[in-house]
Amino acid sequence: MDILINVISYITLVLLIFLPIILSKLTVKLHLKSKYIIGGSALIILSLILLIFSAWWSDFSSQILLTQYNYNFNGTNETENFKNVKKIDIQKVAELKKSLMGIGWPLKAIMIFPFYLTYSGFAFFITTRITKNKILKTV
Repeated sequence: MDILINVISYITLVLLIFLPIILSKLTVKLHLKSKYIIGGSALIILSLILLIFSAWWSDFSSQILLTQYNYNFNGTNETENFKNVKKIDIQKVAELKKSLMGIGWPLKAIMIFPFYLTYSGFAFFITTRITKNKILKTV
C-alpha cells in the first residue's frame, strides 16, 4: 500500500511540474488566436484541480496508512489509539498522526496555489515563446 501511495504522489508531482509545458505546446500546436487567454485559463483550472487533489491526497493517504497500521481513530486517549498497532510500527504511526495535525488540506491548497501559479505562468509563457520561435524559424 505504501508503494501505491508513493506512486500516486510522484505522478501528481510530475503532472504539476510538466502541466504548463504540455499546455503551452498544445496551445501553440493548435494555432489558436488567443493562445495566452485560452491556455492560461486552462492552466489555472487544471492547476487548481491538481493542487486540490495533491493536498487532499497527502491527507487521505496518511489516513489510509493509519488504518492499515490498525490505528484506532475513535480512541479517547493515546493508549486506546495505539492499542492495536504493532510495536515496530508505533514510531511510523506517530509520525503519520503528527502529519495530520495542523492546517487542513484545503488551506494547504489555498496557500500553495499563488506560488504554483507563478511558476506555471512563467513556464507556460517561456515555453510558448520558445515553441513559437522554433516554428517561425522553420517556416
